[in-house]
Amino acid sequence: MKGKKRLFCAIPHMPAFDSCFPLLERLHERSVVDPVILVGPRIRKTDPRVEQVFAKKGTPFKRASLLRLEVGAVTDILRADAVLTHSDPLAYGNGKFRPRDTAILKSRKPVIFVQHGMVQSGLHEAGTKKLWDFHASLLLLWAPLTAPNAPYLAPRIADRIRVTGLIKANVLEPWPLEKELRDALGRNWQQKVLICHNFGFEIGRYSAAMAKAAFSRWAKVAAARPNTLFLLRSHRGKAHPEISELQFALANQFPNIVLSQRHDGLMRMATIHDVLSVVDRVITHPSTVILDALYQGLPVAIYDGVGPGLECLPRAQTLDQILAYLDLPDPLSQAKPLFEIYGDLSRNLDIAASLVEKYLETL
Repeated sequence: MKGKKRLFCAIPHMPAFDSCFPLLERLHERSVVDPVILVGPRIRKTDPRVEQVFAKKGTPFKRASLLRLEVGAVTDILRADAVLTHSDPLAYGNGKFRPRDTAILKSRKPVIFVQHGMVQSGLHEAGTKKLWDFHASLLLLWAPLTAPNAPYLAPRIADRIRVTGLIKANVLEPWPLEKELRDALGRNWQQKVLICHNFGFEIGRYSAAMAKAAFSRWAKVAAARPNTLFLLRSHRGKAHPEISELQFALANQFPNIVLSQRHDGLMRMATIHDVLSVVDRVITHPSTVILDALYQGLPVAIYDGVGPGLECLPRAQTLDQILAYLDLPDPLSQAKPLFEIYGDLSRNLDIAASLVEKYLETL
């Protein structure tokens, strides 16, 4: 009897975990494929809940040092039948020398790629590259591409795409500091609203002038709604010098504005899901935060552009639009078309797992 196919996956940080673990867990449950998983030191240190999830779900993994993860993983790659990744080594290698990526490319090891962003360079837009090619033979996407034959995509990529619905999910236990955070924020606010932005991190799309206009607008909103608490969070809570200056100025001016920062403050090291757990509504740039919030039961409004499929969501571009959104009695109902596009998580994971199993059978 032939043994199970081996599928290798390295998990160095939270984006890789959020994108890959739900599928790896489902594959392990179905017991057709043998997942071989390395979990790096950074994610184990920054969020111990990751190891707890592996233990609770019974999904096998190996703790790896940085050297083991980056260099020693070459052996695991060569022994595996295929590699699962959220970062295609050809498309997202960016010319850097990475032993894992180099081993995949030189050995021509088959790769299964999973989408990790709702609006992602190389899939939904050209970004900084004129032409995007992928090493992966199988690309699992959450929704059909509006332009699968776009000029920035290399030929025949469309033939390798399979649509699964959303398979990125929050599987972590509630944040241990959630009660402390709620207490620190205060419980007498009429609403708590999270504002997420990508200013400073997507310069080609969002200019400095757009950032200044947005911060000026949010100041007016904070002044108009003193009983509403606004949590302001940049891309993954990371700092950007010019934008941080605007954020601190706003937070210092208004007592009802609090910063969500990755490395400092009340929400230090909190994931986006941890922050979403303490708010009532979300305002964001077109990004994966939209799906993170909606699948956590939170309504979303969008500013600075609307992508395909997002037309159903409320706009939050002007002061009047933002205030109207904050007063909508049932804003989540407007997101129904998005749930129809991205589907049921559990069903989607079975679809993705079946696609992976069938692909591995061909190797």
